[in-house]
Amino acid sequence: MSIFKLFTFYFLLHFQDRIEGSYGASQNFYQTIFTAGIALLTRKPILKKGGTIILYVQCKEGIGSKIFQDLLSSSTVHPEQILFSLKHSPPRIDQWSLQHFVYFLTQCHIYLVSTGITPDEASKMGMTPFNFLQEAFQSAKNSYGKDLKVLVVKSPDFLVPVVK
Repeated sequence: MSIFKLFTFYFLLHFQDRIEGSYGASQNFYQTIFTAGIALLTRKPILKKGGTIILYVQCKEGIGSKIFQDLLSSSTVHPEQILFSLKHSPPRIDQWSLQHFVYFLTQCHIYLVSTGITPDEASKMGMTPFNFLQEAFQSAKNSYGKDLKVLVVKSPDFLVPVVK
């Protein structure tokens, strides 16, 4: 059995219907950004530029931060424009999360599978929404083909990256 087939089996077995339990740091999207930072903000990023993050999060409290709610009120997200605006305006509460998020959008594709954020909200924020994890995984598989490399972070609340 190939590594890919073995992983696909594990992936589907382990993650079916897990979203309703969710993890502590994914009660809302604001918290999810901190957890997602492990892929790009460590000394040696796990994700290459142009890669894809699949956020599989419940976000039962929705967006969770005024700064993100304000972002949704604009028609479309332009990461470079937002970063420029933040750089040239007084600091705001929770600004760090918006800075991280729009930085992620300049570095990678973000797929979102969530029961607490609508597909419309996800699209407005520059993410690609999916109803099911398997659909998001299949889309990534179609994009990368046999070059697909996957890292599953099972307990993001307790992850401490170590550089060797």
